[in-house]
Formats: sequence, structure tokens, C-alpha cells
Amino acid sequence: MNKIIKKTKTFFKVLKKDGVSEIKKIVLFKITRKLSLNISTKMKKTWSRRHDEIISPLAFGMGARLYNLQKETKFSKSIKFSILVPLYNTPKDFLQEMIGSVLFQTYGNWELCLADGSDSAHCYVGEICSELLRKDERIKYRKLEKNAGISENTNACLEMATGDYISLFDHDDLLHPSALYETMKKICDSDAEIIYTDEAIFKSPNLHDITFMYFKPDFSQSLLETTNYFCHFLSFKKNLIHELKFDSECDGAQDFDIVLKLTEKTKKISHVKKCLYYWRASPVSTAASTDSKPYTSEAGKRALEKHFLRIGEAAEVKITDIPNQYQIIYSDKSKKTKSTKNAVCIRFEHVF
Repeated sequence: MNKIIKKTKTFFKVLKKDGVSEIKKIVLFKITRKLSLNISTKMKKTWSRRHDEIISPLAFGMGARLYNLQKETKFSKSIKFSILVPLYNTPKDFLQEMIGSVLFQTYGNWELCLADGSDSAHCYVGEICSELLRKDERIKYRKLEKNAGISENTNACLEMATGDYISLFDHDDLLHPSALYETMKKICDSDAEIIYTDEAIFKSPNLHDITFMYFKPDFSQSLLETTNYFCHFLSFKKNLIHELKFDSECDGAQDFDIVLKLTEKTKKISHVKKCLYYWRASPVSTAASTDSKPYTSEAGKRALEKHFLRIGEAAEVKITDIPNQYQIIYSDKSKKTKSTKNAVCIRFEHVF
């Protein structure tokens, strides 16, 4: 009975403040969530109809009222985000959905830097991007002469970037509409220079089919040196990467390499404790299985070895039985061997 009274009070409060149109939006959202629609199908229909808006915030369980409130928020700082996305033979649906999730960000001061290394059999990648950049000047696109690998392609994106902060985004994943908004809030609140969020894995093509949610700890250098738990969604101040590049010798763990370099420069690191990045699990994605890209563990090992060399620490890096997790054995016997067993744990929650 108390629940009914509470809901009734809320109904009349919203009705009085925002009117019938807002009530309709709330009801539509609840119906959409209840039906558990196949979001990929919905996105395709939206793409065919609108061409400029591909995925609705309602798909992420975000009400229109909150969405509009965030869009209207005025922050104490003026910061532009450069979102880097190297493209390579990206499936059409994935590409449209990825770009759509950026277009619907509630924080609007961003640019999307797309460097395309796709082959001639995937010319639609360039056609879609070219069409969109004509509609939104925040989208930048560059066709590369050849595919030079993930690091070099990301460096091409970096050359296009004019923002204050750099954000890393994979070509087949999705951002929650609040990803940049919450990152911006953290920057304003704590003057953070590196910001990372929690993330979720969904089984493609259905955004509602969440298989894992990764709830991460706050910054720990010790843990980071045994596994790249920052991962997605990562943003960092552009001047930190001045004269730095993504290293092709670390392809597969190039983001781990850059994170280690960044943490050598600043400890102003903040964690947004919300799942704002949606990692697509497809047959070729490490989100589905790390076995799909076994070379990533070796790449991560190289990134760590280079890190310890830069900071002048004599240490041996060993790959453990768990992919992309490492054991650090120091030459200085007074230092304790590090592994994920004696570091802060990441909470992986399986959603059935």
C-alpha cells in the first residue's frame, strides 16, 4: 500500500512540474524496458528513418527527463573531448551503433576522430562516415592509405585531435549516453587528469543481454602493474601524451602501454563508479573470450617490461594462467613479488 501511495505522489508531482508530455515519456520508457526489445533491430529501424540518430537513450534504461537535465547542465570548466576510434573493416551495424552512441552523449563538447584502415571490400565504412560528417561537424574522418595496425591507426586519430582530453573507444562498442557527462563531472569535482569507468559486456546484437558487469577498484599502481583493469572507458588530459605515441610493438595491449606511460606522469586519477561502457561480445572480440586474441597477453608483457625499464625498476614479468594477468618478480629481494593474488581484487559480476 505504501508503495502505491508513493508512486501516486510521484505521478502527480511530475504531472504538476512537467506536464502530460513528460508522463507519456516516462510511461513509454517503462514499457520499452519491460518488453526487453532487441535493441539492435530498433537501432537499424532508427538508422533507416533518421540517419542522424541511431540509438535512443531509452535503450540504456535512461529516462528522457534525466537525459534532458544532463544536456542542460552547465559545468564550471569548458573541456572538449577528442574520442579516438581506429576503424578496420567494421561491420555496418556495429559502425552505425557505435557512432550513434556518441551522437547521443548528454555532454556535447566532443569531436569523434575516425581513422579508417579498411580494405576495398569494406568501402561502406568510408561512405557512412562521410555522410555523417556532412551532418555533424564534430565528426572527423580520415581514410588511411593502408591498415598499419591498431597502434598506428590510433596515432592517426591522435593527429586529428584538437580536444583538451583524449578518450579511447573501440570501433564495435557502445557508450552510455552519460559517459562523457560523468567523466566531465569527475574532472570538475577532482581536477582529474586520468578518468576510467566501470564497464559491462553485452552479447551482440542485444544490448539488454548483459553477461558481465566489471566493478573496478579505485586507482592502485600495484594492481595496474599486474593487469590493465582501467580498460574502458578511459579519458586523459591531452598534454600528458605530448610527444608520446601508441606503440606498435604492443599491438593488442596498446592501451595498457599508454596507461602505464600516463601513470608515470600523474597520479591525479579518478574512477567513475558506474557502468558507462558497453563492450560488445562477438566471435572476434576479447569480450567474448580472451582466447580469440591470445597475442594480447604477450603484448601486455612487453608493455610492462618497457614500463619497468622506464622507471628504472629491475623486475621480471611472467604471464600467469589467467590471460592478461601478470606476476612481477623483483630483482631486489626486499620487495614482495606482485600478482593479482596480493592486489586489490576487481569484482566481476556475472548476470544470468
